[in-house]
Amino acid sequence: HAWTGRAYVLAAVVTSVAGCVYVVAVGTVGGPSMDVSFFVYGVLLAGASVLTYVHRKDRARHREWGLRTFSLGVGSLVYRVIILPLFAAPLIDALQGGGGGGAAQ
Repeated sequence: HAWTGRAYVLAAVVTSVAGCVYVVAVGTVGGPSMDVSFFVYGVLLAGASVLTYVHRKDRARHREWGLRTFSLGVGSLVYRVIILPLFAAPLIDALQGGGGGGAAQ
């Protein structure tokens, strides 16, 4: 648990910092509101991960912060699971030769 936790914190901090730098340098497809949201998400993920490590000796606080960082990570996964079909469905339809369907065709 201790070594995997350290690896998790390192990965979370590195990816959060890289993501925040990317958002500032390039931006997101969703514009300013998505830029701010993703930047804040990166800060929260890195912060929660570091605080989980900081409280490693205090079992109750360590668990609380661990649940927070886990929730943030799962939230990111769920976002992608939900958003993928929204973007993939029209692409699959177009690849299959569909015109978007509907009564207007």
